[in-house]
Amino acid sequence: MPRVWSSRGVLWAWALFAVVVGVVGWQTWQRQSERDGTLADASVIALTNFGGVSQAAAVSRDGRYAAFLSDRDGRMDLWVTQIGTGVFYNRTRDAAGELVKPAVRTVGFTPDGANVTFWVRGPGGTGEDIGIWAAPVLGGQPRLYLEGVAEYDFSRDGRQLVYHTPGPGDPTFVRDALDPSHARLVFSAPSKRHSRFSTWSPDQVFIYFVQGQATTPWWNRRSSSSSRSAAFVVLLAGFSLDRLVRFLVLLGNDVQIVVKARPRSRRHARLMVA
Repeated sequence: MPRVWSSRGVLWAWALFAVVVGVVGWQTWQRQSERDGTLADASVIALTNFGGVSQAAAVSRDGRYAAFLSDRDGRMDLWVTQIGTGVFYNRTRDAAGELVKPAVRTVGFTPDGANVTFWVRGPGGTGEDIGIWAAPVLGGQPRLYLEGVAEYDFSRDGRQLVYHTPGPGDPTFVRDALDPSHARLVFSAPSKRHSRFSTWSPDQVFIYFVQGQATTPWWNRRSSSSSRSAAFVVLLAGFSLDRLVRFLVLLGNDVQIVVKARPRSRRHARLMVA
């Protein structure tokens, strides 16, 4: 007689499946990075010598421009520089609203590098006043870029956009970069938790993010901080179980699937990956 999985068993199966996919994705990325030797010949140089506070830096995809927040002019503003020139431009001078939010990625660039983007909370100070604004790198007035969005990331080819809103659980959506009308909800954290710093994998199959809650005891056992977090992965449509198995084989792993009867001492069947 066929076995019927309970809803709890199905949830555990999907959770374990997501963990396996996350580990596989991380191993693939690590091996590709080792082959590429991306930082093998890198050198570290100081970008600024400002006094005060400078934070939340970002670099355009073509490597020409850098942007960051600084209180060089007395208040926290967004600054842009063409790397290597030593010349800096304040792109939010006299702008209303708050620009600092350590818990999210606040500064970025559009894929073409033409605009620098930044997180803004309006004078009202509520979640409804949060949005992503953009200013032309070469000068111009800032404008609202992604209304009601707290954080975002473009896919490697610039065609897809992942973002989350400031609502409970940080609901995370994916849509075509040029079509805001067909956003698809892919994840929302449970009550009183957050899911932030969403980032596309290089192959554009996965979305990585960090989820955390201050009072959750098991997110990061090695951390002594009261603020604990864990890395998670969202599996996008099109990544089948067959593809996962092939992926594991390509990574040099033997894959064996064994189906056996559930012991009578256990109430529900379960999925195990050893």
